[in-house]
Amino acid sequence: GMFSVAGTTAVVGNADLSQSKGNLVYNKAEQDPSFDGGDKAMNSYFRDNVKYPEDAAKEGIEGTVYVDFVVGSNGNVGQVEATSIRDEEIDQRFINEALRVVRAMPNWIPGRQHGKAVAVSFSVPVAFEIAE
Repeated sequence: GMFSVAGTTAVVGNADLSQSKGNLVYNKAEQDPSFDGGDKAMNSYFRDNVKYPEDAAKEGIEGTVYVDFVVGSNGNVGQVEATSIRDEEIDQRFINEALRVVRAMPNWIPGRQHGKAVAVSFSVPVAFEIAE
């Protein structure tokens, strides 16, 4: 269809832990957070919820937005922001839509460290591609 999601990747930072607003956030936990139902369910979620900006579709513009966020120890999705991996200009309409859809995600199954639920940073690429 109009929309595809590349494989998700947990972000691995240099350190295992980073401080964020005084809270410990793991870049990589022993058990990564997961979307309820796994990657397949997440792909469906994006497919069902992402609206390709109409004027961008008419203009034939495509792009991929990398969205970083933190899955809290209670599973909620927060600190949602777009990162630009390369120097390419990503259309602001794509960024706004990708952020909207990620912010609206249902709670995840939190990541775990030593058996305890912890906050873990995560990144997903949201690709806007016009179907041939």
